[in-house]
Amino acid sequence: MTALAHRPDSPPEGEPTEDQAKIGRSLFMALDLVTWEKDESVILEIGWSAVWWQPVDPEEPFGEFEEMTDKGHYM
Repeated sequence: MTALAHRPDSPPEGEPTEDQAKIGRSLFMALDLVTWEKDESVILEIGWSAVWWQPVDPEEPFGEFEEMTDKGHYM
C-alpha cells in the first residue's frame, strides 16, 4: 500500500473533505517585507494580500463560489 492510497475514513475521490469545505478550495497569498538598507535584520514594513474562494451556500460545497480578498500593511 502506498502513502497516497485511499483511506477508508476519507471521502470518495473528487468530494471535498470537511476542512476543504470550511476554508474554500484555494488560497493565494503574497507577503512583502521591506528591510532597512544599513541593517537588514530591521524590518521597516510588512504588507500582505490574499485571495480565496468561499461557497455562496455552505450547504452546497459544489455550488457557486465567491471571491474573498484581504490585504494589509504595517509600518
